[in-house]
Amino acid sequence: ATMQTPDGYLANPLVVIDWNSAVVLEPSASRDIPDILEFSRSMLLQLLVYDDQLDLELRNIYQEFAKRRGGTVSILSSRYRKLAHDVSARLVEVTEFNERLEKSFRIIGDYYLARIYRTAVTRFGIPVVRESVARKHELVEKVYDMLKGEVELLRGQALELTIVALIIVEVVLGLTGALK
Repeated sequence: ATMQTPDGYLANPLVVIDWNSAVVLEPSASRDIPDILEFSRSMLLQLLVYDDQLDLELRNIYQEFAKRRGGTVSILSSRYRKLAHDVSARLVEVTEFNERLEKSFRIIGDYYLARIYRTAVTRFGIPVVRESVARKHELVEKVYDMLKGEVELLRGQALELTIVALIIVEVVLGLTGALK
Protein backbone atom coordinates (compact mmCIF):
# COMPACT_ATOMS: atom_id res chain seq x y z
CA ALA A 1 0.00 0.00 0.00
CA THR A 2 1.39 3.34 -0.94
CA MET A 3 0.78 6.29 1.32
CA GLN A 4 1.72 8.99 -1.17
CA THR A 5 -0.98 11.51 -0.44
CA PRO A 6 -1.37 15.24 0.05
CA ASP A 7 -1.98 14.49 3.75
CA GLY A 8 1.77 14.33 4.37
CA TYR A 9 3.85 17.09 5.84
CA LEU A 10 6.13 17.42 2.85
CA ALA A 11 5.59 17.75 -0.87
CA ASN A 12 6.82 14.22 -1.61
CA PRO A 13 6.60 11.85 1.33
CA LEU A 14 6.44 8.21 0.30
CA VAL A 15 5.58 5.23 2.47
CA VAL A 16 5.29 1.79 0.92
CA ILE A 17 4.18 -0.92 3.33
CA ASP A 18 4.12 -4.64 2.67
CA TRP A 19 3.48 -7.55 5.03
CA ASN A 20 7.19 -8.07 5.74
CA SER A 21 8.86 -4.78 4.92
CA ALA A 22 8.36 -1.07 4.37
CA VAL A 23 10.08 1.72 2.51
CA VAL A 24 9.89 5.21 3.98
CA LEU A 25 11.11 8.17 1.98
CA GLU A 26 10.76 11.38 3.92
CA PRO A 27 13.30 14.13 3.38
CA SER A 28 12.98 15.46 6.94
CA ALA A 29 14.37 12.15 8.32
CA SER A 30 11.70 12.16 11.00
CA ARG A 31 11.56 8.95 13.09
CA ASP A 32 7.78 9.12 13.54
CA ILE A 33 6.86 6.84 10.63
CA PRO A 34 9.53 4.17 11.30
CA ASP A 35 8.54 4.22 14.98
CA ILE A 36 4.89 3.66 14.09
CA LEU A 37 5.84 0.84 11.73
CA GLU A 38 8.05 -0.73 14.40
CA PHE A 39 5.26 -0.41 16.97
CA SER A 40 2.80 -2.08 14.56
CA ARG A 41 5.24 -4.89 13.89
CA SER A 42 5.87 -5.46 17.60
CA MET A 43 2.10 -5.69 18.13
CA LEU A 44 1.92 -8.35 15.43
CA LEU A 45 4.76 -10.32 17.01
CA GLN A 46 3.13 -10.14 20.45
CA LEU A 47 -0.17 -11.35 18.98
CA LEU A 48 1.63 -14.24 17.29
CA VAL A 49 3.23 -15.16 20.63
CA TYR A 50 -0.19 -15.14 22.32
CA ASP A 51 -1.63 -17.18 19.47
CA ASP A 52 1.08 -19.82 20.02
CA GLN A 53 0.60 -19.71 23.80
CA LEU A 54 -3.15 -20.23 23.46
CA ASP A 55 -2.48 -23.16 21.11
CA LEU A 56 -0.20 -24.63 23.78
CA GLU A 57 -2.79 -23.96 26.48
CA LEU A 58 -5.49 -25.75 24.47
CA ARG A 59 -3.14 -28.66 23.79
CA ASN A 60 -2.37 -28.95 27.52
CA ILE A 61 -6.07 -28.92 28.38
CA TYR A 62 -6.82 -31.60 25.79
CA GLN A 63 -3.95 -33.75 27.06
CA GLU A 64 -5.17 -33.35 30.64
CA PHE A 65 -8.66 -34.45 29.60
CA ALA A 66 -7.18 -37.43 27.76
CA LYS A 67 -5.27 -38.49 30.92
CA ARG A 68 -8.43 -38.31 33.00
CA ARG A 69 -10.76 -39.99 30.52
CA GLY A 70 -12.35 -42.97 32.18
CA GLY A 71 -10.98 -42.01 35.59
CA THR A 72 -12.15 -39.68 38.27
CA VAL A 73 -10.91 -36.19 38.85
CA SER A 74 -9.50 -35.53 42.27
CA ILE A 75 -10.54 -32.25 43.78
CA LEU A 76 -7.17 -31.88 45.40
CA SER A 77 -5.21 -32.76 42.27
CA SER A 78 -2.19 -30.49 42.01
CA ARG A 79 -2.06 -31.09 38.25
CA TYR A 80 -5.57 -29.73 37.91
CA ARG A 81 -4.83 -26.71 40.13
CA LYS A 82 -1.75 -25.90 38.08
CA LEU A 83 -3.69 -26.28 34.82
CA ALA A 84 -6.50 -24.05 36.10
CA HIS A 85 -3.99 -21.48 37.36
CA ASP A 86 -2.08 -21.46 34.05
CA VAL A 87 -5.25 -21.12 32.03
CA SER A 88 -6.61 -18.28 34.14
CA ALA A 89 -3.24 -16.48 34.09
CA ARG A 90 -3.08 -16.75 30.30
CA LEU A 91 -6.65 -15.45 29.98
CA VAL A 92 -5.83 -12.42 32.12
CA GLU A 93 -2.63 -11.76 30.17
CA VAL A 94 -4.32 -11.96 26.77
CA THR A 95 -7.27 -9.85 27.94
CA GLU A 96 -4.90 -7.17 29.22
CA PHE A 97 -2.96 -7.18 25.94
CA ASN A 98 -6.20 -6.87 23.94
CA GLU A 99 -7.15 -3.83 26.04
CA ARG A 100 -3.77 -2.21 25.29
CA LEU A 101 -4.23 -3.04 21.62
CA GLU A 102 -7.66 -1.39 21.57
CA LYS A 103 -6.22 1.74 23.17
CA SER A 104 -3.33 1.85 20.73
CA PHE A 105 -5.75 2.14 17.83
CA ARG A 106 -7.03 5.40 19.34
CA ILE A 107 -3.78 6.86 20.63
CA ILE A 108 -2.36 8.37 17.44
CA GLY A 109 -3.75 11.90 17.11
CA ASP A 110 -2.03 12.98 13.89
CA TYR A 111 -4.24 12.14 10.91
CA TYR A 112 -1.40 11.29 8.51
CA LEU A 113 0.43 9.12 11.03
CA ALA A 114 -2.86 7.46 12.01
CA ARG A 115 -3.47 6.58 8.35
CA ILE A 116 0.01 5.07 8.09
CA TYR A 117 -0.61 3.14 11.30
CA ARG A 118 -3.97 1.78 10.06
CA THR A 119 -2.39 0.80 6.74
CA ALA A 120 0.49 -0.95 8.51
CA VAL A 121 -1.92 -2.81 10.79
CA THR A 122 -3.88 -4.02 7.78
CA ARG A 123 -0.85 -4.92 5.65
CA PHE A 124 0.85 -6.78 8.50
CA GLY A 125 -2.27 -8.89 8.92
CA ILE A 126 -2.88 -7.88 12.52
CA PRO A 127 -6.71 -8.10 12.25
CA VAL A 128 -6.50 -11.72 11.05
CA VAL A 129 -4.12 -12.77 13.84
CA ARG A 130 -6.15 -10.80 16.37
CA GLU A 131 -9.31 -12.62 15.29
CA SER A 132 -7.53 -15.96 15.69
CA VAL A 133 -6.34 -15.00 19.17
CA ALA A 134 -9.85 -13.82 20.12
CA ARG A 135 -11.40 -17.07 18.87
CA LYS A 136 -8.90 -19.20 20.81
CA HIS A 137 -9.29 -16.96 23.84
CA GLU A 138 -13.06 -17.55 23.81
CA LEU A 139 -12.52 -21.29 23.45
CA VAL A 140 -10.08 -21.38 26.38
CA GLU A 141 -12.55 -19.31 28.45
CA LYS A 142 -15.36 -21.76 27.71
CA VAL A 143 -13.19 -24.75 28.58
CA TYR A 144 -12.00 -23.02 31.74
CA ASP A 145 -15.59 -22.27 32.78
CA MET A 146 -16.49 -25.90 32.11
CA LEU A 147 -13.55 -27.12 34.21
CA LYS A 148 -14.42 -24.71 36.98
CA GLY A 149 -18.02 -25.94 36.96
CA GLU A 150 -16.84 -29.55 37.15
CA VAL A 151 -14.61 -28.79 40.13
CA GLU A 152 -17.41 -26.91 41.87
CA LEU A 153 -19.69 -29.90 41.30
CA LEU A 154 -17.07 -32.27 42.74
CA ARG A 155 -16.52 -30.00 45.73
CA GLY A 156 -20.27 -29.82 46.29
CA GLN A 157 -20.49 -33.61 46.19
CA ALA A 158 -17.57 -33.92 48.61
CA LEU A 159 -19.26 -31.44 50.95
CA GLU A 160 -22.53 -33.38 50.77
CA LEU A 161 -20.72 -36.64 51.55
CA THR A 162 -18.97 -34.99 54.49
CA ILE A 163 -22.28 -33.73 55.85
CA VAL A 164 -23.89 -37.17 55.45
CA ALA A 165 -20.89 -38.78 57.19
CA LEU A 166 -21.14 -36.29 60.08
CA ILE A 167 -24.87 -36.95 60.43
CA ILE A 168 -24.24 -40.71 60.49
CA VAL A 169 -21.51 -40.25 63.13
CA GLU A 170 -23.82 -38.07 65.21
CA VAL A 171 -26.69 -40.59 64.93
CA VAL A 172 -24.38 -43.46 65.88
CA LEU A 173 -22.99 -41.51 68.83
CA GLY A 174 -26.51 -40.55 69.85
CA LEU A 175 -27.68 -44.18 69.69
CA THR A 176 -24.68 -45.52 71.57
CA GLY A 177 -25.13 -42.81 74.20
CA ALA A 178 -28.86 -43.61 74.47
CA LEU A 179 -28.15 -47.32 74.92
CA LYS A 180 -25.86 -46.75 77.93
